[in-house]
Amino acid sequence: MMLNRSRTVAIAAVALAAALVSCGVPPDPSREQPALETAVADALPALKAAGIGKIHAWSDRSEQPVQVTSAGGPVYFPYPQGLPLARFALHADADRIRVYSDDYDPADHDRYVEALRRVIAQALRLAGDNNARLETREKASR
Repeated sequence: MMLNRSRTVAIAAVALAAALVSCGVPPDPSREQPALETAVADALPALKAAGIGKIHAWSDRSEQPVQVTSAGGPVYFPYPQGLPLARFALHADADRIRVYSDDYDPADHDRYVEALRRVIAQALRLAGDNNARLETREKASR
């Protein structure tokens, strides 16, 4: 009886792993988009202050979360509801923002800028909240 249960659990684990692998994460976009970089360049000081280095919204499905890499660790949140999908990767370097997107079309520039601004705003809020929690936890452990 115990052997059957272990075998069932093992089969379920393998099936789950296979399902997750098949969903996969699309590769990061590789084409740099200077027009988008210029449009959101004013966000660089806030991104640096929040410790945000990267923001990735790479899915073609709205249920795939946006990933933020920050000094306080990774932060994930849902893509903004009601906003058409815009696939991009934003990298905040020391001196500039780089935006990559393989499906950016200049005819959809405004849609991409709106998506970038809304995602950046949410990333700043959540990274700020996360950083505050980490600081509070660090102070409490002293």
